[in-house]
Order: sequence, then structure tokens, then C-alpha cells
Amino acid sequence: MMKDTKKIVILGLFLALAIILNIVENVSFAFFVIPGVKLGLANISTIFILYYFGYKEMFLINVTRVVLANLITGLLFSIPFTIAFFSSVTSMLLLYFIYRSNKISIYGISMIQAVLFNTMQIIIVCLLYQSNVFIFYLPYLIFSGIATGYLVALSAKYLVRLIDKIY
Repeated sequence: MMKDTKKIVILGLFLALAIILNIVENVSFAFFVIPGVKLGLANISTIFILYYFGYKEMFLINVTRVVLANLITGLLFSIPFTIAFFSSVTSMLLLYFIYRSNKISIYGISMIQAVLFNTMQIIIVCLLYQSNVFIFYLPYLIFSGIATGYLVALSAKYLVRLIDKIY
């Protein structure tokens, strides 16, 4: 019973952290030279949950984060929400098969997830706007996904070690 309570508390805390980081990042990190490029700070929670609890919990927390962050900011069911939601869900579904192989490190998983998310964003934007012109933006998003995915994994790995020491 205590173990279930501990799991729920940790998942709730990391969901709250992910929501806060998502909202803060959307408001404050608009200074990048390439529009739409973000650090992906909320993914620190996502990758941590993946490695500390598993895929099912990561999927649930990530979808909940996208919905609640957009609800809080008043963007629920807007175009940015649609892009984020479907990019998140499809990239996580694709990530499932890669994660199951158990052959890729936390760094590889994080970078692949970021690249998948960015790629899905471009595909969804192309579909929404019925234009392929956005494809030319993909190399920038792939490069930024690799870089930010590495930084996210570094932070998540630190959190895993920290939580293991505490509990």
C-alpha cells in the first residue's frame, strides 16, 4: 500500500513539475533565433518517469501534461494544442517500439523522442495547412531535437540518481 502511495505522489509531483516547466518555457523561451525551437524542459519529467516507472506511466503523464498545460493557458483545442497533442501522442507511440528493445541509453531515447516529436510537428503542420513548405524547417528541428534531447537526458539521469539516493 505504501509503495502505491509513494508512486502516486512522485508521479503527481513530476506531472506538476512538467506542467510548470511547459508553461514557463512557452512564455519565457521565445528568444531562440529559430522560431519554435524550445529546450523541452517538461521532457525532463517525461524521461525521468520513463526510466523510473515505465512506458505506461510516461505516456499517461505526458498526455495529461499537454492537456492540463493547454487548459491552464487557455489554449485547449487551439491549433498549438492540436499540434502538441498529436505530435506528443504519435511520437510516444513510435518511441514505444524503440524503448522495448532495451538497447538504447537514456540519452538515445531522449534524443530520439525529441526528433520524433519535432518530425511529427512538421507533418501535422503540413497536414493542417495543406502545404509542404514546412518540410524545409525539419533539419533545424532535428538538429535542435538532438541537442536538447541530450540535455534533457542529462537532467533526467541526474534526477533518477537523486531519487534513488533519497528513497
